[in-house]
Amino acid sequence: MAQFCYECFKKTFDIDEPEEKYVISKTLYLCEGCGKLKKVVISERLFYNSLLYHFLVFSFRLIYKIFRIILKIVLLPYNIYRKIILKK
Repeated sequence: MAQFCYECFKKTFDIDEPEEKYVISKTLYLCEGCGKLKKVVISERLFYNSLLYHFLVFSFRLIYKIFRIILKIVLLPYNIYRKIILKK
């Protein structure tokens, strides 16, 4: 697979998308476009700044926390009863 730095990647594939849309390496690799050691583009991000994605993740986390609180409230009498029975 060819490894290009972001600048060469932009020139090669003629894109105008921001750098945040792509996963960039953390270490330096040899760019095949300019021949310099630079951080290269590894892949395209699956969810780039998707407001819907962030909304869904936040919503599910919130719903999960609310569900756990309701479950604890519903099970509270049973837990109290069980502790009383176990003490006897």
